[in-house]
Amino acid sequence: MRQPFEKQTEPAIRAPAIVLGLIFVFIVVHLIRLADPSFDDLVLEYMAFYQGSFWWSWVTYAFVHGDWAHLAINSFWMLAFGSVVAQRMGTVRFVIFSAICAAAGSIPYWFSGDQVLLVGASAAISGQMAGAVRLIYAGGALPGGMRQDMEHVRALSLAELFSNRQALIFLALWAGLNLLFGTGSFPADGGGEIAWEAHFGGFLGGLLLFGFLDKPRG
Repeated sequence: MRQPFEKQTEPAIRAPAIVLGLIFVFIVVHLIRLADPSFDDLVLEYMAFYQGSFWWSWVTYAFVHGDWAHLAINSFWMLAFGSVVAQRMGTVRFVIFSAICAAAGSIPYWFSGDQVLLVGASAAISGQMAGAVRLIYAGGALPGGMRQDMEHVRALSLAELFSNRQALIFLALWAGLNLLFGTGSFPADGGGEIAWEAHFGGFLGGLLLFGFLDKPRG
């Protein structure tokens, strides 16, 4: 029998399976690194990004994190902003989008000539954030989830995004914080700093690519 006055609750974060799956892979990779020093060396050699690294490391570095705090922070932001984009795009397009954003973050870091290992999903998440703001400030989504009609909302064009005052404030704060704290990357030993070049590369990649992969329903 229907309960007409029963209160319906929504989860605080409506995370798609692909987002939870990626976070699970982050955890597995980190546990492998902690299991044995030789495993740690292999993961860093074959997955981390550095000058002269393997071609696939332009993307795989996103699965490696410096320490548990680094992994937790990136997982939180992926839950918040990646969920919005994944719900909008679907699994396949979201994976392609995130991989390209990770690679886009590798490019400026490579040109910077920095010799510190680049690890972490921050560049991919920066790209996801760039895509999410084009939906959030169109009124169709909130970080961590989406309104019921978000799948049908027209995302902001780049011109509309950069003429939206609230969006510009958000972008300015994001850029300012990255420049303030970003003087390097989280290295393998868990110390170190933020790779701001990779963040900006991933963000720019996401900002430009989102319109090509965005496919609203209806």
